[in-house]
This record gives sequence, structure tokens and C-alpha cells, in this order.
Amino acid sequence: MIRSFAVTLIALVMLGVLAVPVQANSTSTSGTLTGTSTSTPTANPAVFDSSFAGSGVDSVSGPFTGTNMGVLTFTSPTTFITSGTFVDVFPDGTVFGTFSGSGTETGGGNTNITFVTLITGGTGIFAGDTGESTVTGTSTATSSTTSSFTGSYTGIVTTPEPSSQTTYSYTGHAYNQFGGTFACPPVCGIAGSFTVAAPLGPNQRFLSFTPLSFSFTDGLTTFTPSSVTGSVFQVVTNSFGQIIGWNMDWLTPGDEMFSGTNPPGCVGCRVVDGSFDIDTPNFAEINNTPGKWTASTSMGPFAYVADNSASDLFIVNTSTNLVVGAVPIGGPSFSVAVSPNGAFVYDGYYVPSSGNDFIAVVSTSTNLVTATIPLAGGATSIAFSPDGSLAYAALGNNSVAVINTSTNAVVASVSVGASPEGIALTPNGAFAYVVDSGNTNQTGNTVSVIDTTSRSVVATIPVGVNPIKVAITPNGASAYVTNANSASVSVISASTNAVTATIPVGAVPRGVVISPDGAFAYVANGFSNSVSVIDTASNTVTATIPTVQGGAGDAITPDGRFVYVSVFSSGLSVIDTSNNTVVATIPVGEEAIAVAIASTPASSQSITQTLSPTAPNTFNFGPHNFTVQYPAGTSFSGVNMTVVAAQATQQTFKQRVSGTTFANAVCVVYSGTGGNCVDYQVTCSNTGGSKITCPSESTPTITVKTSYDTLQSITNPGFLTTPIGTNNWTNIFDSFFLQRIDPTTKGRTSGFSEFVAVDLGATNSQGAGTLQFLAPLQSNDERIFPVGTSIPVSFKLTSLANPGVPVSDAIAGITVVMVSDASGNPTTKLVLEKAAAFVFSDGNYVYSLNTTGYTPGVYNVTVYGNAFVAQQVQFTLPAPTTGARISTTLLSLTLNTTTQQYVAVFKMTNTGTGAANGLTTTASVLNSTSSVTSLPVSLGDVNPGSSIEVTLSFPVTAGASNSRGEITISESYAGGTAGGGFRVTLP
Repeated sequence: MIRSFAVTLIALVMLGVLAVPVQANSTSTSGTLTGTSTSTPTANPAVFDSSFAGSGVDSVSGPFTGTNMGVLTFTSPTTFITSGTFVDVFPDGTVFGTFSGSGTETGGGNTNITFVTLITGGTGIFAGDTGESTVTGTSTATSSTTSSFTGSYTGIVTTPEPSSQTTYSYTGHAYNQFGGTFACPPVCGIAGSFTVAAPLGPNQRFLSFTPLSFSFTDGLTTFTPSSVTGSVFQVVTNSFGQIIGWNMDWLTPGDEMFSGTNPPGCVGCRVVDGSFDIDTPNFAEINNTPGKWTASTSMGPFAYVADNSASDLFIVNTSTNLVVGAVPIGGPSFSVAVSPNGAFVYDGYYVPSSGNDFIAVVSTSTNLVTATIPLAGGATSIAFSPDGSLAYAALGNNSVAVINTSTNAVVASVSVGASPEGIALTPNGAFAYVVDSGNTNQTGNTVSVIDTTSRSVVATIPVGVNPIKVAITPNGASAYVTNANSASVSVISASTNAVTATIPVGAVPRGVVISPDGAFAYVANGFSNSVSVIDTASNTVTATIPTVQGGAGDAITPDGRFVYVSVFSSGLSVIDTSNNTVVATIPVGEEAIAVAIASTPASSQSITQTLSPTAPNTFNFGPHNFTVQYPAGTSFSGVNMTVVAAQATQQTFKQRVSGTTFANAVCVVYSGTGGNCVDYQVTCSNTGGSKITCPSESTPTITVKTSYDTLQSITNPGFLTTPIGTNNWTNIFDSFFLQRIDPTTKGRTSGFSEFVAVDLGATNSQGAGTLQFLAPLQSNDERIFPVGTSIPVSFKLTSLANPGVPVSDAIAGITVVMVSDASGNPTTKLVLEKAAAFVFSDGNYVYSLNTTGYTPGVYNVTVYGNAFVAQQVQFTLPAPTTGARISTTLLSLTLNTTTQQYVAVFKMTNTGTGAANGLTTTASVLNSTSSVTSLPVSLGDVNPGSSIEVTLSFPVTAGASNSRGEITISESYAGGTAGGGFRVTLP
């Protein structure tokens, strides 16, 4: 009788869902797998040790291989239980976890198996993911100890959002009173921002915190951490984590925003708090043109550090100045460069044991080496062509290798001067400037200029002694070359290829980098432990910045704000270019010799696909997507649609809409776009590739929508369109809603051009207000209703300008999306969308939501309008039952600072018709960390219509404050089980 254990491989396929874009939402996955297992009897005749090896295909992440180990225990001659651990390997990383299940042997060594797998960890893009899947399959005996397995699985995986620095910016307007005492003219205003390590959590009530940095001004004085003796920050946030109330105190003498100075035209005006708070009207109150908070999340760009001692490429997140990874390279490095689109890194290294030289090609999406390029002589410096199609590597054998980055093959070699050390290309890619450092036995001390078309040297320029590196200004006019043994920088005119200036700097200058605006060059001085700052207009040193040690190389962030200098054994020195001071020292590796940062973030993505006249056409760009849906009955064929997701800064967008009716519009900043908005540009072509007009409609009946993640407050959502390249904007907005957690802006169009999701701001005459849902949809309401119920959706809207006064002239719409069915399976089904749905009556906005015809499940209600930040609330329509049915709600999650524990309060409600006898809490986990409360907990009998609560505690190590997470709970009662899973933000 064969005790097969092949079923354990099924756990491996769950990993595939982890390859989805990093968002904090659940994703469905499914797949198949096959493999073989070996079972070995133990001392207990009914227990077998088993191992498994196999492969499969996941619906999301594709193929994988896996191994696992476990134990199989027969509970009868024909039944067994199993448990163990698994490890799955995908191209983008590794996933591991546990499994448990049961099966039956049907005869001849064949078994049918069902079990559950749990993902508890992973590496690469799978780090931090959690998941669960249900597996079914059949194992067939192939010998006395082996068996083969075939099976399938379905499951859900949740990928956490990355914790990242977030900056909250405020633009204030006129205040009508200060401390409840003085009147103030419109000159009075407050503007500024603060930065925290992670996004603020939702539903915070007077959260007190210390920001990483802040800067605010009242128009007369600027307040920063260095200008005040102390500060107090408090905020109130809504369910989206957006700031709706705030308080700031500067603990300076007099405790006043204006530092005792009267604003012009306002005798006796002083701001005592500089605060606005929705619940405490004696704080400074905003006039009827309220201020606005916006949020932007910074993830990266990333600095890549080559180490001349360790065999790793180190990765530093420049938004947090933390080392976030190390990629094994295979040997000590000489050089590093990032491709223009940021997709891959080239690292030049050598292998000490053989003396051979290579370039490692590292994918920045997976942080894995995807190719190695053998190069004789070693790559002392690497530069990319502007389009990223070619890489140029300066080699120690007096040549430059030209590499095709698509194939990673060397396609040409160009002879240059002695011992080339540095290389840079002109912005148009026409020329490469190669520094020939020379040595005592060779000629050198020159710069070779390569024509990249003919791949030949067209000029040789004498410079100083022992030149090391070169950088070219963004306009391509000049090249700056560091001369190590001359303690100088040579400036070369690109038009004449002659030295036009020689600038004295510190001892042994090595690295050089130029600011994105071309105004300054930053030179790392190797022996004088400093960085020289050169004004490129005058070619003079205007500042000398002390560093911990001498610098070897340097790089600058795309916004020009920070310079990163590799300082040998000290790692990296970080220079703030706004004040030319070292603001951080980051320990990295053993001997940081070079550092590189992508020059600019990816500015656009393009997707082309065949256009369907009937099905939704979704263009998925990862953290956001764009969908086109033609109306029923549309017919066409042979059309390809191209959607370009072009990133645009808020400033660029404001310039485009300036002077139009949408001049006050703010474009929505999408997460994962480096703080930029997204402008979708849509065109069409035929099967031959020729551009054609996209199929259009005579009326606006084509649905277009974009789904995204954002930290930005959205008041009065809009969807603007204009013919590509023009500013003839039209608002085609139709509805706004949340699919699980991702906001979706929807519109209707008759044709195709540019499309931008925006926040139009309050457009009603009474100004913006704060929305508060009323019963039965308040946060403390159960929000469970029988199918067919008419649910009163109502809310109060209180003026921001005049606290306590209702806003009566708002227009409010509603959308309802079904997010899961009665069995908990995720779905996205838009069941209602209605603009201007609410009526203002007796001080409240009211709408009756009739659920007749709705199917049992969980629904998200989004309420949006022209005078308030869009809000969401959720309710459940349970499936009919003739017995007990337990619905579980998470009432609260708090932090007990005394015990250093997270405390969760759950409420169990019996919505069925029979009693839930012996209700017991059997398990609960917060971020894979079990409750410290001893389980099980007996809750007794719960009659129909009754509720009971249970309080569970978890160690503070379950997650960092303000981070996103997941909490689950399981229950059992006579004849049934129940439970729930909840996405949370840790307090």
C-alpha cells in the first residue's frame, strides 16, 4: 500500500499570485501542478516521512518548481492527514510556507486529497505576501515507495503596500480669526509640509507624532526643526487616511505663529496655534476658501553601490536612506551604471580566483542577475546611450566595448588611450568621452572622443595628470574631467573639443556629477575628505563640503536635491544640495567604490493590443490601468489600440489647464509613479501598423475608466479629456467608486484623445464640508441587512469655514460595488451608479438604497460630490439560512503602550434563525503572528439576533505602527464554523 505524499507540492503554486503589482489588495490565483514523491515508513507503522519535487503553472506568475517535506499519518486503513513545509521557486523570487490536509486511499495505492496551504514568507517580489489556497488532486502509485501527482488549486494572496516616506503638503488661505479673538485680512495664510516615515493611517483621532522633517510659513516667518525649540503635531484623518483636522504648536517664546509680528493691516493679530481642527472651533479657523492638504509618497529612486571588496551590489532607497537589498554579483566591483529607463543595472566586476572580468546585468524589478557579459580587461566605467539600446564599457586593456543591451552581446570594440577610467555620452548620444588615465609606463592624460556612429576616435584632448572621471552637462555643451594628480578639473568645450578652463579642487579628485539643471558640478576629492561644488556658469568653486572620508564616485537624484558620494569604508555620504551639507552617512558594504542612480524616472509606458468591440479592453500598467468598453451592439475588427501612460508633474498639468475653466483642477498623483500624475494618450492603428482614427460613437456612450492607488484626497472627482497635444479640455466624468481598495474614475466619451483623472475642488458656493455618515452606516453600526432591505444612506456635511454650520448646496452621487459573494470569494461588480442621488432634507443628505434583486455578499458604497472628500462605507447582505450564521466584525484595533500589545475587539452576530451553541474563538493571527491571548476562548451560546464580543491581544512585533497589515479570526460552534479577515492599519 503506497502512502503517497505528492500532494504537498500544491502549496507551491500559491506563490504565483505574489508577482502582481505591489498593492495591499487580495488577488485570486489558480493553477495546476505535477510531480513525484517518495514516502518512507517511520518507527510508527502509520506515519511516513515524505518528500516531493515537481513543477506547475500559476495563473498569475507562470511556471515554477518546488520541493517540500512533511509527514503523512494514516488515521484508518483508508484515510490520512498530512502536514509540512514547502519551498517554491519562480523566476521573480522564492515563496515558502506550510500546509495541512487530509485524503482517502481508493485502492491500489491511489489517493484523493484536499488540503489548505498557507504562505508565510518569500523573497524577491514575494517578500511580505500572505496567502491561502485550497488544493485538490490525485496521487497514483508508481512503485512501492514512489507516486506521481496531478492536481489543481485556487486561492487568494494579499501583497502588502510598501512602507514609504510620505510628504503631506498644505496650502492655507485667509483665516477669519486667531485664537477666537482677532480678525485678520486675506494676507494671513499658512503653507508648508511635513514628512513622515509611512503614510498616516485612516480614522485617526488626534494622532500625535513627530515628523521626520517639516517647514511651514505664515508669510512672514518660516518654521523648521532648526528654527524652533520644539513642536507638537496632531492630525485627524478620514477613512482614506486623508487629513481633515490638524493642530501644530511651535514651542518658541510666545508660542505664536507670527512670532509676535503683526501681519500687514492687522493690528493685534497673532496665531497662537496655527491650527485648524474640525472638533475644536476655538483653534484658528479657515475662512470660506479653505486650505488643502495633498500627499505624495516617495519610493526611490534607488542608489546602486558597487563594492571593491564585497561580492555584492548594494541597493539604497534614497527616499529613506536605508539599505534595502544586496545582490550577489560574484566578485569585487569596479563600476556601476543604471539604464535610462531604470530597468536594469550593469555592474563591472572580476573573479579573484580566475582573474576573469565580467559585467553583471541586474534586473531592478527582481534584483536578480539575469545575465553576465565576459569582458577582457575589466569594466572600469560604464555609460548607456540615451535610448538605452547600447552600453559603452571602458576597459583596462585600452579599449571601449560596445554592448547591445537587448542581447547583452559585445557588438564592437574601439581602441582608445592608455588605461581608460571614465566614460560619458553626450545627451544626443552622438559622442562618447573616454578618460585615458595613463600610468608611469604608458602615455595618457587625455580624453578620447568617440563618434558613436562610426565607432572611431575623432579627437584626443590633453587634460591634467591622471584623469579619472568625466561628466557632461545636460545641454551637451561641456565635459568636466577630474585630474587626480593635478588636483584640478578640466572643462572641455564639446563644440571645439578644447580645454576652456582648469579649476583647482581638493586633493585627488575622482568622481564628478552634474546637477540636472546643469548649474553645478560636484567633485568627490579622494584624499581631502571633501566635495567641491563648482558653479558651471563661472567655473569657480563656490563651496567645499567636508565628508567622512575621501570620495571615489558620486551620483545625484533626478530632482537634483541630493548627491550620494561613495566614501570607501564609510559607505555613502548624502549631501543636501539646497544647503551643501552632509545630511546622512549610510554604512554600505566594505569599500564603496562607485554609486549610480537612474538619471530620470520612467516617464511613460506604452501598451498596444487588439481592440474588442464587445469585451472590456483593459490596459494594465501595473499600479494603475485604463479600460475602454464600447456599448452593446458595436461591431468592428482589425483595429489595434495604443495607450501611452505618460507621467506628468502637477506643475506641468497646472500649466496646461491654466486659463481654462479647469484652472483650479489638480491631477491625481498615482502611487508608483514617483509623485507624478498619469496622462493617458490613446491612438489606434490597423493590422498593417498604419495610424487610423479609433472607432467612435455619435454620442458619448463609450465607457473609459482608470483604476489606481493614491494617497491624495479627492474632492469633486473629474475625468478631463482633450485632443492630444491641445488644451481644449472637457469633463467627461460619469462616476467614482472603489473596487475593493483601488479608486476608479469613470467617464463616457465619443472618441479618443488624452484622459486625466483630476480633483476639481469644491465648486459649490458655500464651500467644502466634512462628511459624517449617519445610522445605520456609522462605523459602530453592524451594517448587516437582509436582501431586499431599503438602506437609508444619509450623511451630515459640516462647513469647514464655519464649524457647526451645515453645507446645504452640495451635489452628491453614489456608487455601489459588490466586492465579494456570500462565500467570501472576491469579485468586482458595479451594481449601482447614480449622480446627484442625494436630497438635502432637515439638515442631512439622504438617499434610499433599495437592495431588491441584490445577491448576498459584501458591498462597498462610495459617496462623492462637489463639496467634500469622497468617502466609502461597507455593508453585508448575508445569505438566507435556516440555522445559525455568525457574522464577524472588527470593532477596533488599538495599541496598549503599557503592555506593548495590539488589542483587537471583535463582535460576533448571529444573523441566522437558529442558536450558535458553544461559540468558541479557535484561532487569530495578526500579520502571521498568533494571538498572545490563550486560545480557544469559549463565548457560550449566541441566540438569533444576538451578539457577543471578544478581545484578543497580539505582540507589538506583529508589525510597525502605521503599517498596513491583515488580521484574521476563526470560530466554531455546534454544527458550523465562521471567521473573518480584515485589512488594517496598525495604530
